[in-house]
Amino acid sequence: MQKSIWPALAVVLVLFAISVAMRWDHLPVLSDGHHQWLTAATVKFVDNWLEDGVWAVQFHMLERPASIEFRSLIDRYYYVSYPPGTILPVYLLKLALPHVETLTVVRAWSVANHLAMVLTLFILIHAAFRQQAPRLAGLIAAITAAFYIFHAAPMYWHAMVFFTDQAIILPFTILLALEYFIRVDNGNRRGLLEGLQILLLFFATLTDWLAIPLAMALLLGRLMAPIRTWSFRSATRDGIQIGSGPFVAVAIFLVNVVSVGLLDSLKRRFFFRTGLDNPDAQFTPDFWKITLWDRLDEVTLLIVA
Repeated sequence: MQKSIWPALAVVLVLFAISVAMRWDHLPVLSDGHHQWLTAATVKFVDNWLEDGVWAVQFHMLERPASIEFRSLIDRYYYVSYPPGTILPVYLLKLALPHVETLTVVRAWSVANHLAMVLTLFILIHAAFRQQAPRLAGLIAAITAAFYIFHAAPMYWHAMVFFTDQAIILPFTILLALEYFIRVDNGNRRGLLEGLQILLLFFATLTDWLAIPLAMALLLGRLMAPIRTWSFRSATRDGIQIGSGPFVAVAIFLVNVVSVGLLDSLKRRFFFRTGLDNPDAQFTPDFWKITLWDRLDEVTLLIVA
C-alpha cells in the first residue's frame, strides 16, 4: 500500500466506528419483524448444533430442538434449502466465546462482515485508481467506503439481519476483488490469488447458491477476456480453477442430503423456489420479460459502459 492510503483508511475506520455507535442500542435486541426472523433462524441453528453436537447431526440445519415430542432427527425437520456454510463461522465463533449470548455473537459477526466489506471496497477502489489518479485514489476510495457504511440498506441489513442472503455478500465481493487483482498482477502472486479464489468459491457455494452463477460469470469473463494467451489448455485450466470449488461443495452437500434420504425434498424445494413446479406460472418468459425486455434501455447502457 502507498503511504497516502493511511490517512484515508483512518478516516474510514473512524466513520465505521461512528456507524457502530449509531446502531449500538439495537444490536442486542431481536425484533419480531423487519426480516429479523432470518437472524433468529441463524441463532436457532447455531444453538441446535451446540446442543446436539455438530458431528451428531452431520452439519444439517434442524428446525426444531430435541424434545420429548421430537425425538428423532427426521421429526425435527431438516432444512435443506441451503448448505450450512452460513452457520459454520458463527458456530465456531460461539465455541470460542461460550459465555456470550448467541444473538450477540451473530450480531458481532454481522458487523464484522460489514467492516470487511467496507475494507474490501476501499482496497479495491484504491487499487483501481492508484495508477490513473494517485493523488485522488485515497479520497475516491474513502468516499466509496463511506457510502457503503452509511447507506440505509447496509447500515440495517449488515447489522440486524444475518442469514444466507447476507452472508454471501462478503465472499461475493472478495471474489470479484480477487479476479481484479488476478488480472492486473504480472508477478508471482497470481497463483496464490487463484488458490485463494478456489477456496473462497468453495466456501461461498456452501453459503448461498448465488456463488454458482457468480462462478459461471467469472468463467465466461475468462473465456471472453483471457488473462493469459488463449488456448484450449488455458481455458481448461481456468475452468478447473473456477469450477472445482463449487463442484466439490455441491457434491459434499448432495452426499449429505442423500445420506438422510432427503434428495426428493431438495428437488421439491428447487422446483418450488424457481417456480418450475407450476407450468402456468410462466416463470421463464416472465423472468426474461421483466429483467431484459422491460429494462432494455438499462441493459444496453450497461453493455456499452
